[in-house]
Amino acid sequence: RLDEGDADLTVAVEHRTDMGEEEMKALVEGDRVRAFGKGLDPRKSYGESIGMARIGERACGPLFEKLSRAFDEGTTNLYYEDVFNHLIETGYVVKAVDIGACPWIEVDTPEDLAHAEALVRSGKLDPAA
Repeated sequence: RLDEGDADLTVAVEHRTDMGEEEMKALVEGDRVRAFGKGLDPRKSYGESIGMARIGERACGPLFEKLSRAFDEGTTNLYYEDVFNHLIETGYVVKAVDIGACPWIEVDTPEDLAHAEALVRSGKLDPAA
């Protein structure tokens, strides 16, 4: 799904209405992302960015340039979606692709990994799906 279309940047998003503060939310109009952020109002957000993206050729240079600059400046408190916001602000087309019923799970901690492994073993999360 990420390979479809020709946007500068295409991001996988799970449409959700039950988000809290922790999720990286995406504000979407039509299929275009207008903003990303943990601080966005969950009621106005389309869903959660799941951490997968297709970076088009036009966006590669500016994206990696901004990431390199942040690294060189010692800025370590950014999410990569913060850099995506910079692309949006400078006119790049960022589109959301709803992942629909595709299975996924966020793994941030050893406990998350253990939970994911248990879901795979139980058949509730099929990595081949």
